[in-house]
Amino acid sequence: MDKFRNYKSALFFAHMGTTLSLWAIGALHNNSENYLPILIMSAVYGFFALTTYPVALEMAAELTFPVPEQFSAALLVVSACVWTVLVAYLVAFLNEEFSHAIGVFTLAGIMTATTAATLIIKPDYKRMAYEASLKEGK
Repeated sequence: MDKFRNYKSALFFAHMGTTLSLWAIGALHNNSENYLPILIMSAVYGFFALTTYPVALEMAAELTFPVPEQFSAALLVVSACVWTVLVAYLVAFLNEEFSHAIGVFTLAGIMTATTAATLIIKPDYKRMAYEASLKEGK
């Protein structure tokens, strides 16, 4: 990842894996015999979800340069915590009022929107350009 500096593609790939696994969990959720496939897809979801974290932190540092990395990372972590709480309450409400499948499909829809949002990010890596200009002596 550090060698190629292709954060947008890595983030899109991780989001796509998360999104597809959530849709699969939602599709499998209506049958109680699908316990093992749901566990497997949950593991797949966890793998891709955890992959997004370091990539997103590094990409945030690149896109917000010259803002210190600590500030952009802290802002990203705090906003992720706030959104996690909000979405958790939304999904819990939908699970209670309707069904667990509706909650999972709503979460999958939100992830689909965030995956689409990664496509419109302009990969303007300001920190890398600055470091390259220092190496050239400009």
